[in-house]
Amino acid sequence: MVNINGGKKFTGAHLPLPLNSYLSMWTMAMGASKTTIIVDQLERWKSTIQKAVPTQELEKMLAQKALEGFYTLSKKDKRTLPIFIMGLQKELINKGVSANSVVVITKLIRDEAKKGK
Repeated sequence: MVNINGGKKFTGAHLPLPLNSYLSMWTMAMGASKTTIIVDQLERWKSTIQKAVPTQELEKMLAQKALEGFYTLSKKDKRTLPIFIMGLQKELINKGVSANSVVVITKLIRDEAKKGK
């Protein structure tokens, strides 16, 4: 697969007006971009938070949350696990979750569902 976005994904955020105003003025005055400032801050946040909650833990948490959602939905509309997982895979990919994490999450769901049978 060819990556046409240089390994990046657009993520939008609504900022409070005073914060946006200051950020805009600061970046114009300093000749920096908003993206540079925001990415720097998010990288710092990630390096701190990832120590407490590593990727593997997030994958487990998402798998558990998804499986609970499946059990709730399947009672209402008789959805099968394979159909649920297909929809979940699309949602995770659309939200920017890495392909590797999508594989891990769906495997965890399948493994846990087998235990529950």
